[in-house]
Amino acid sequence: MRRQRLQTIAVAGALPRIGVTTQTLQIVKYLQITGYRACYIEMNDSDYPEKVLQLYQKARREKFGAVKFEGISLYKKETWR
Repeated sequence: MRRQRLQTIAVAGALPRIGVTTQTLQIVKYLQITGYRACYIEMNDSDYPEKVLQLYQKARREKFGAVKFEGISLYKKETWR
């Protein structure tokens, strides 16, 4: 079995509320659909994973503090290992 290298894709926005989180989630979902393992790691203070957990009944808490929603693991910078 060939071992895959870990790759990082960073997406940054110049201003809040311009759709960076939405675009990032679309990239993560695309990578998953094409066979890659991918997750969302929030590096700002918007607290998006917690908001998802509060807003959507299908969102669930995973181990290590991640929130799982629509097949995407969402991590806050404090819970990422």
